[in-house]
Amino acid sequence: MTHFTQYGFSRADVAGAVAAAAIEDLRVNGFSFNGFPQILVSANSDLRAFHVTLSWAEHGHCSCVFELSLAEATAAVKRLKVEQGYDPQIFERVQVALASLEGKAGDAYRQASRSHV
Repeated sequence: MTHFTQYGFSRADVAGAVAAAAIEDLRVNGFSFNGFPQILVSANSDLRAFHVTLSWAEHGHCSCVFELSLAEATAAVKRLKVEQGYDPQIFERVQVALASLEGKAGDAYRQASRSHV
């Protein structure tokens, strides 16, 4: 686990903040997934941005990537840790990424279904 001591959080904390927003989207809109997508977080060497990859691999790997700034990641982690909730500032970006991933996963499912007929 990579811990950014100067900011008081890790990449796992950022993934947790994204997961909290994803759970809110699940609560409000539901998912077409048969589970929960994987969340991976990487950081630029200068920590100016975090790249968040959402992926799904049930019928072939599909993924989508979006970016959070250091300020956005810091605020989202703080809110998760202090208020026990999702950060509305990143919610729309997470929601758009999930919708994109659902579309790609649906395409992969349809492709797999056609190849089994």
